[in-house]
Amino acid sequence: MATFTDYVVLMTPIQPLKPPSKGKCPRVIEKIILQHLASLQNLPTRLFPDHHHIKRTMVDGLASDEAQMIALFLQAVFYGVYVVTFIQALTGIFSSKSLGSNPRLNIHWPTLAVTMLLFFNSTLNLVLGLIRIMQAYIYNVKSSKAIDQLGIDWINITKPFNVSVQILLADGMLVYRCWVVYSKSWKIIVFPILLWLLGISSCIWSLYVQTQLNSGSRMTSDLLYPLWMVFWIFTVSLNVYATVSIVVRIWQIGRMSPSAREDPSTPRAIMSLQKQTRSRLQAAIKIIVESGLIYTATSVTALASHVSKSHSIYITSAADIMAIGIAFNLIIIRIAIERSREHAAWSRGPVSTLKFGETLPPMPTRDSTQEDSRHGSDFTESKDVV
Repeated sequence: MATFTDYVVLMTPIQPLKPPSKGKCPRVIEKIILQHLASLQNLPTRLFPDHHHIKRTMVDGLASDEAQMIALFLQAVFYGVYVVTFIQALTGIFSSKSLGSNPRLNIHWPTLAVTMLLFFNSTLNLVLGLIRIMQAYIYNVKSSKAIDQLGIDWINITKPFNVSVQILLADGMLVYRCWVVYSKSWKIIVFPILLWLLGISSCIWSLYVQTQLNSGSRMTSDLLYPLWMVFWIFTVSLNVYATVSIVVRIWQIGRMSPSAREDPSTPRAIMSLQKQTRSRLQAAIKIIVESGLIYTATSVTALASHVSKSHSIYITSAADIMAIGIAFNLIIIRIAIERSREHAAWSRGPVSTLKFGETLPPMPTRDSTQEDSRHGSDFTESKDVV
C-alpha cells in the first residue's frame, strides 16, 4: 500500500529516478531506497498522469467511469419519480370508477402486465448499475478479459440488454395501441411491426457479439457499434410513426363526430354529451403527444450520443430506461383522471338537463363501445389499453 510519502512524490513532476551509486551510499541505505522505488512502481496506474491512459479512457472529454457514476446518480433520481408514477398508475388501473360494475373482467391485463414488467426491468437495471460501481471501487473486482469496463463481464452484458428489453416492451405496447385505435387493422401496423422485429433481431445479435468480445471497448467495437446504431434508429422511427398515427386517428374520429351546431333542435343533453366527447378526444391527443414526446426525446438524445461515440450514452440510456416507464405510467394516470371526470359528468350532467319527452342515449358500456366503431368507439376502446 502506498504511504503518505508516496503521494507527496506523486504531486511533483515524475522524472526517471536512478538508484544511487554504490560508492556514495552505504549498502543498507541503498537497499532501502531500492525497495522504496520498487513500491512506487507497484502503485496503481490511475495515480499517475499518464496521457496514454487518459486517451484510452476518454472519447470526448468525459471518461467512461465518470459517465457511469453520473448515470447512476441521475437514474436513482428518476427512479424516485418513477416509483411515484408507478403507484399512481396501479391506482388508476384498479380504480373502481374506471372498472365499472365488474372490476375483475374490466381490468386490462396486458396493460397491467407491461406496467409490472417495465417497473421490474428498470429496478433491475438500477441494481446492476449499483453493483457494478461497488465492484469497481469498493471490492476492486476486475474483468477477466482485456475489455475497457467497470466490474465483471456478466453485468456489463446484462445492462445493455436490460435497456433493450425495456425499449422493446414499450414499443410493443405502442404498436398494440395503434392497432386497437385503428379498429384492429393490420395494414396500419405492418411497418411498425417490421421495425419492432428488426429491433429484436439486432438486440439478440448484439447480445451474442458481447459474449464473444474479449478485448477493446464495447462502445467503439466494429461489430457492436452498427448493431446498436440501427437499434436506436428503429426505436426512434417506430415511436414517431406510431405516435403520429394514433394522433391522426383520434383527430379523424373527432371530425367524424356529429356537431351540435348542425341541428339547432338537438336536445341540450345531447349537446352536452357531444361537447364532452370532443373534449375527451382533445385530451387524448394531448396525452398521447406529451407522453410520446418524453419517450421520443430521450431516445433521440441516446441515438445522438451513440452516433458521436460519446461516453454520455451511459447517461442518456439511463435516463431513457426511466423515461419509458414514466411516460407509460403518465398515460395510464391521465386516462384514469379523464375517466373519473367522465364518471362524474354522467352522474351529474344528464340529470340536470333532463326534460320530459327527451330520450337520452344510454350510458356507454364496454360491450356497446366495441360493437359500434362508426361513432368513435375505437377511441373508447383504446382507453382500455392504456
